[in-house]
Amino acid sequence: TLSKDKGFVSRDLPKDLMYQRGQALSDMRPAGKVSINDRTYDVISEGEFIQKGETVEVISVSNNSLVVRKV
Repeated sequence: TLSKDKGFVSRDLPKDLMYQRGQALSDMRPAGKVSINDRTYDVISEGEFIQKGETVEVISVSNNSLVVRKV
């Protein structure tokens, strides 16, 4: 199992990421990476294809998952 004693650590995302905007660092089909406030996050789009370089907005923050949409 993925346990803390074996070196696995989960990271809850800060709720203040909600409605923050950032830039897609990769194409999202639907998963990819974005830069928000000079930090890189793994995200999932709301289902649409988003191209690298497009502006996105966080629409959901849940434990360790971010969902974004194109702005």
